[in-house]
Amino acid sequence: ATKIGTVRGAVNLIGRKHLQRWFNVLLYAGDDKAGLSSPLLQTAAKRGRLMELLAHQSMGDDGGVKEETAFLVGMASMFDALLNRPCEEIVRELRLDDEISVALLKHEGSLGALLQIAELLDAGDFSEVCELVRECGITVEATARAELEAFRWVQELSTNSVGD
Repeated sequence: ATKIGTVRGAVNLIGRKHLQRWFNVLLYAGDDKAGLSSPLLQTAAKRGRLMELLAHQSMGDDGGVKEETAFLVGMASMFDALLNRPCEEIVRELRLDDEISVALLKHEGSLGALLQIAELLDAGDFSEVCELVRECGITVEATARAELEAFRWVQELSTNSVGD
């Protein structure tokens, strides 16, 4: 009956080996077996990193656990597309923490707002992004820097995975 709220919590509850298998399934969920070169997986990784960075911006040093949770929400936001299954079904199966479930399914709460920002950036809706980031106490400049850092991080992941 324990609910998952962080990556660490998932590792503790499910076990590192089973969680690694789950992420391996995600890596190869696409028909093209592109792994980290899959645009869907790159988007999931970028959202995760972006939300982690934005959580730090909005919560400062007190947001350590929130940052990890924000990363998980960003990654999980693409599970439905990666697995070609309804998000509600996946959230239920993973027994995610209520805060994470609400963010993913209803875009509510602080994590839901960060997810909306990530999705709006993906869609190129910058006027809405500007309004939302201000509501979250984040500057537009910090958001742009966070998005650039997230792109760099995904590029580094992709480059490193090619050499494996």
